Amino acid sequence: MKNNNDRKYCSDHYLNQLRTIHNKVKWGGSVIGKINEIAFFLKIMDENEVLDYGAGYGCLKEALNKQFEDRKINVIEYDPGISHKSKLPDPCKLLVCVDVLEHIEPEYLNSVLDHLQELTLNIGYIGISLTQSHNSLPDGRNAHLIVESFEWWKEKLAERFEILKIANNDNYCKFIVKKIKNT
Repeated sequence: MKNNNDRKYCSDHYLNQLRTIHNKVKWGGSVIGKINEIAFFLKIMDENEVLDYGAGYGCLKEALNKQFEDRKINVIEYDPGISHKSKLPDPCKLLVCVDVLEHIEPEYLNSVLDHLQELTLNIGYIGISLTQSHNSLPDGRNAHLIVESFEWWKEKLAERFEILKIANNDNYCKFIVKKIKNT
């Protein structure tokens, strides 16, 4: 998939793999366990809009609409593997990217990280699995194309963001980041 600047975020083969998976299963539900934290950021930022980068079937949108019955939360969903969510989004003050980066093809990771930086106007909530997936792609590869250490991911994100908070264990890491202003 390309943006207006002809930057690629994945290969055509991988895009077809993603679309095949999304047509068969509801992929992208792990964000449910992070709803309270994401809702907290919406409240303290007094925001009504969040960008869900790698939205999957849309459970973040469903959960936030239940959590915020008193006000409308606009969840902008972006997922290249789902045709009606594949339009490149505009930047947002709060970006959520949970269990997405480990699925990126290694040769496109820098482009995707640059894209995340461009799309984050203020705060980013980024969660990354550090282990192999229990799922496979239709072509037989493990669904987690990048399995690296916490330190490796921290270095990658620190090139583009100020890291405000970290949570880490052997299987998973989470970063709360703030956009570094381009100089």
